[in-house]
Amino acid sequence: MNKAKMLNYLIFALVAIMCLVCVNTIDFLPKVNASPNETVASDPIIENEEEIPEVEPEDEEQTATALYKKGDSAKAWQTAYDRFLSAPGYKSTITGTLDYYVASGVLSVNQQINSSRTRYTNGDQLTVSKSTGTRNISGETYFDLNRNMVYDYADKESSTYTLAEWVSERGIAPNGFNYVINESTIAEETSFKHRINGNFEFTILLVTNGKATEQYAKYINFCGKSILGGAMPIFTYNKITFTVNSKGDFVKIIAEDEYYFNAGIGKIYGSSKVSENFAENAFKPYPVTKPIWLQN
Repeated sequence: MNKAKMLNYLIFALVAIMCLVCVNTIDFLPKVNASPNETVASDPIIENEEEIPEVEPEDEEQTATALYKKGDSAKAWQTAYDRFLSAPGYKSTITGTLDYYVASGVLSVNQQINSSRTRYTNGDQLTVSKSTGTRNISGETYFDLNRNMVYDYADKESSTYTLAEWVSERGIAPNGFNYVINESTIAEETSFKHRINGNFEFTILLVTNGKATEQYAKYINFCGKSILGGAMPIFTYNKITFTVNSKGDFVKIIAEDEYYFNAGIGKIYGSSKVSENFAENAFKPYPVTKPIWLQN
């Protein structure tokens, strides 16, 4: 295979990695038994957390009754996750960037993500993903919780999987979570902010290349297996910044990752920064609305 053709294949594979990862990269809320989402790009978070003042540490009235304090990141995450799982439904919007390049400089790939998700009252989830840049790709994934079936639609063609088949290949369920976040997988809480609007923002670094990213690594490898073969991503950086409100619900989750592959063509570097936003009224019942391609 000549070098030009190899690069074309590599570009296609890397874009495939990014487009598939973007569907789940923000599946910030875990496991196979969860119930997940749909799309309908709406309800973006309008306020900029960076512009909202923080509660002064000496403000005893505010801090004494605060839901969370510095050092509570694991507790805040678990509470928000539990509330997410028990919510009657939700909608979210997902935006971000994904980049790949080969160390030699012969290849650079960039994708922009603009997607959305909805979980319905019956626990079904629809994820609508869109990625533009080096290659424009869009697709939808519908998870039927009751039947434990996954329906995937791309390029005007649909594919059907049992949940077990999907997870066996990808490592992560369509309603799963890329990361395992708990006290043992959090390497460090690097920042805590208590906003005067009642929100709490935590920034954490995860323990890399362990339980925190084990299934996520498998998923990334699946997406680019034709080029990567058995090469697994080696993470060098996993940073999560998440905001919860005074009820303990998620408001925003931002994931920043850096990793590389020791592939046959050379060292391939990847990085991403993806944000999932939940509007103030995001957690509420949503009637089931199956996509047209699944109704036929």
